[in-house]
Amino acid sequence: MAQCLAVLGVHEHHWLGYRDGQCAAVPRSRAVGRLCEIIACVRPDTVLTFGPDGITGHPDHRTVSDWTTAAFARAAPDGARLFHATFAERRGPRWAALNERLGIFPPGMPVLTPDRLLAVDVVLDARTADRKVRALAAQRTQTAELMALLGLERFTAWVGDESFVEATDTSRAVDAVRAAAARSAPDGAAGEARTDGNARTATAASACR
Repeated sequence: MAQCLAVLGVHEHHWLGYRDGQCAAVPRSRAVGRLCEIIACVRPDTVLTFGPDGITGHPDHRTVSDWTTAAFARAAPDGARLFHATFAERRGPRWAALNERLGIFPPGMPVLTPDRLLAVDVVLDARTADRKVRALAAQRTQTAELMALLGLERFTAWVGDESFVEATDTSRAVDAVRAAAARSAPDGAAGEARTDGNARTATAASACR
């Protein structure tokens, strides 16, 4: 992670010291309190984190999303905005088969947010995408096998978008996903689809000016 941040040019970072895979065991009040202290110090105008789904449904992601959302509500300065990372709906058709083959996402994920609900939607230019890939490559335990499997060009295209929804609109995005699932699901399956949609909320937090 330190090497990743160096590639991105991030010079200020606050390590919380919680172990990978064990965030859910951390007392919520302690974690939220620490994030409140950081927000009060940095006074960010923008906070980026996972949505309630955690992108992949990972318990750490979902837990951090909860912490960050709570800390933002408690400590963010007036006018600050909270964004949840998401996938633009337009990405679904292109990557659905690959995502299914990779098995990274559990059933019903990733959550695809309708384009009209996106607050930020960026297709990275070649230079920025290259920098992002170099940063991800620094996290070898997370990306090395995947990059080798896909090849550099395809991996770059796969991670070449950045989309966020305003936190206040996240419930609207989830509702839209549920409605689409209900329309396409066979009789009796809509309830399961709605449950999957509701389960998607996780967040890794980054406060930035």
